[in-house]
Amino acid sequence: NSNVFSLSSPAQAIIANGDPTRDDTIMRYTAGADATYAWGRQQIGGTVAGSIFDYTRFDRLNHKEYDLDGRYNWKLLDNIDGLLHYGQTGTMTPFGDVGGTQLELQTQRTGEGTFNINVLPEWRLETGAETIQNKSPRIGAPNYVARDTSGRLAALYLGVSGVTAGLR
Repeated sequence: NSNVFSLSSPAQAIIANGDPTRDDTIMRYTAGADATYAWGRQQIGGTVAGSIFDYTRFDRLNHKEYDLDGRYNWKLLDNIDGLLHYGQTGTMTPFGDVGGTQLELQTQRTGEGTFNINVLPEWRLETGAETIQNKSPRIGAPNYVARDTSGRLAALYLGVSGVTAGLR
């Protein structure tokens, strides 16, 4: 990486790190697994992955990141289905967000659920809710947490040979 900290000049690097050097070689080691299991109409699956970042020069930035994800797709009868999902990731906060050259880690959690029903053979009602929480240090707010919650409702017409139209 020719500019690890996204600094505009060597002079800025001297102020931030006491050294004009901005480049480094980073080795990233990643391992993970993904599995899905289906039984009848139901399907459950998940992903687990982890990475180790090893910096050659700026070794104070060495860190680990991860990704966890689980899903349950369910179906009841021929006309009712849905999804339950949870995910969590841990990553490095971009240096531009923390306003410095120190390592900060952020955590994002996502939860989602849907409930869908085919009301008639040609009509489908879809509902869903999602919540996202991002715990991420920011300039002047080291304990910053952003939360976003949303819901959705859609009425879809399925009657045109593979084409779906509707309102969401």
